[in-house]
Amino acid sequence: NVDKELLPDDFKVVTGSGGTYIMRTDVRRIRMAIILALIPGILNVFGLGQIYMRRFVRGIAFLACSVFYFIERFLEYFGIDYWVLVGFTLAVFALQLFDIFRIVKAELGVAR
Repeated sequence: NVDKELLPDDFKVVTGSGGTYIMRTDVRRIRMAIILALIPGILNVFGLGQIYMRRFVRGIAFLACSVFYFIERFLEYFGIDYWVLVGFTLAVFALQLFDIFRIVKAELGVAR
């Protein structure tokens, strides 16, 4: 048993199939995932942070929302009202930020 309080902040205890071991948390990877969720997300390109954190299905689902947005915004294929589309993109942006912060918390071992 390892006392988690004695570990430095950038280490965490991981229990896997090979047993329990201590692993260093890659803060640069987490920082890049948050940046990839925020900056392209402001420009309505969603899911890049999820893909960077290797959550491919979620990332592709968010990218599909981006494709839907751009098809509707520039081709007006479905005829959706502009303000409904703005509400949709704000909801997807908030949902993907919530998701990326949940992934980061799990990566840091805070989620439990």
